[in-house]
Amino acid sequence: MQRINHPTTNALNDEWANTCAARPLRLRGGPLTGAQVLAKIDATRGRERDALFLELLQLAQDGQAFATRVLLQAMLPKAIANARRASGLRAESYTDAVDIAISAMYTSIATYRVDASRTSVAAVLGLKALSIINGKTSSVDTTSGYEESELESMVNAATATTDDPHDDPSPFHSIVKVLSWALDSHTLTPDEVRILANYELGDKSERAELVEQLGTTREALRKRSLRLRKTLAIALATAGFEL
Repeated sequence: MQRINHPTTNALNDEWANTCAARPLRLRGGPLTGAQVLAKIDATRGRERDALFLELLQLAQDGQAFATRVLLQAMLPKAIANARRASGLRAESYTDAVDIAISAMYTSIATYRVDASRTSVAAVLGLKALSIINGKTSSVDTTSGYEESELESMVNAATATTDDPHDDPSPFHSIVKVLSWALDSHTLTPDEVRILANYELGDKSERAELVEQLGTTREALRKRSLRLRKTLAIALATAGFEL
């Protein structure tokens, strides 16, 4: 359980410990308590973990509020990390930043596309929440209508911001802009962009998931990411791309 001294996270964690952890949730494999669902999330990797997240997301979007609550608890550490790293929250107090990041995670959960098979679900949920913060979008309407590719949708949502064009781009926005160009110019395939995005923006556990999904090793993934970065760097330089 993520613990920081913040009124909202304290309340969420207390509610979880006192009520939600023992509350049952009916899943396809049978009922599990909230605590058991979180333990299963922690214990699984790759496709099995993605399938569990997608099942919870479908339940949440079908109106089962407890499924949303379980997902929020699972993604609370990522929301707190987003509060610390999001350029869109630099002007906010830490208390407000965490509240905004949690709200963005709710929106990410509510708008995640579950109508097709997806991979790296937890990573994309976190990145979508970050793009919601940095893109200054705050409602379901502003993040709906995704295109065919979840990654392309995330890129489009993150780059369609209302920021002053003269502002210095945040590292997140810079990476997203470059990845968007890589897709549009066909420099990298969608799968290659997904690998690079997950490797560059994901945390240690998300990279471990990617290793398992690809059936490779951490060192091989590192080298592949490096090759993709070099390919992209050469293409950017040749095209005279500017952030």
